[in-house]
Amino acid sequence: MSSCQPLEQFPFLNGVQIVKREYIYKGMNGQSVERIFTADDSYIFKPLTNSKQFGKELWVYEHILTKLPSIYPKILAHSVQTEKQESWIVLEDLGMLTHTFDEKAACEVIQLMAGWNKLSIDDLKGVALIGPKPLIEDVVSDLFQDKTNILRILSELEVEEASITKLYTLIKDYTFTIPSVLSHGDLHLGNYAYVGNRVVVLDWEHAHLNSPFWDLYHVIDMSHPVFPKSMTTEIRETLLTTYLDGSPQLDARSFRREYYLYSSVFSTWMIALIVRDLENNKTPWSKEQLTLQLMESVTNLTQCLTRLEM
Repeated sequence: MSSCQPLEQFPFLNGVQIVKREYIYKGMNGQSVERIFTADDSYIFKPLTNSKQFGKELWVYEHILTKLPSIYPKILAHSVQTEKQESWIVLEDLGMLTHTFDEKAACEVIQLMAGWNKLSIDDLKGVALIGPKPLIEDVVSDLFQDKTNILRILSELEVEEASITKLYTLIKDYTFTIPSVLSHGDLHLGNYAYVGNRVVVLDWEHAHLNSPFWDLYHVIDMSHPVFPKSMTTEIRETLLTTYLDGSPQLDARSFRREYYLYSSVFSTWMIALIVRDLENNKTPWSKEQLTLQLMESVTNLTQCLTRLEM
């Protein structure tokens, strides 16, 4: 039975006993996540922030997270509404979190990831769990459909033409071989942090079945406009080694090479996406944020393409 409680167990949510509200961030649908204060405590109030994920975070909490160590904030209350705009959860407040890149924290997240990747997924195969971005096969298809434009973009960004030509050759008939596992789904830098001496992982509403490379790519090479990070070849190797140390069943050499290929594909796709956002100027992020994200993506792509040459 879930430890979550419906609205009537938390009467302060009617606003009478809330003494202060503190904005944290705004979701993709415009709904704001807030820290709410009562006279005695504080909580995180999270309305539905992505309309496509209606009901998913509570479901994941009740059916998946209870199988994991205590690495996530507890859901203390939830709405009983059936309308998306009225859906919300209340989580325990873990305090002010820092989301700057830290190699030690990233290693600890990847160690935890290797653990949840080992969970049985038999009970999840028929569940409609959807990630926030397309699967790798669809991304590869997009790269070929938009090849002329992508080659132009990468040329303007001074990415070596021979490396991109080789990438397209490699992925033309390639099948990624690593079986699907439980994936957090959105494991960017803003969704994990230290609380005291332990790492916690937030926002599990995008959990779904995917390649283990998906969560790894988020931690290592996925760029984000709000949470920038600088990745190096050395740190990337350390993080991949950390995952492989927790996954002895994998062939390290082939796993690394397939990760470089996966990362190169997604970074190429991300670069085209960011350039389109910059051209359209219709995103919630500033031109400066997107430009920094673009440069980070280009750097990561170049580093992974170089590894593919070895």
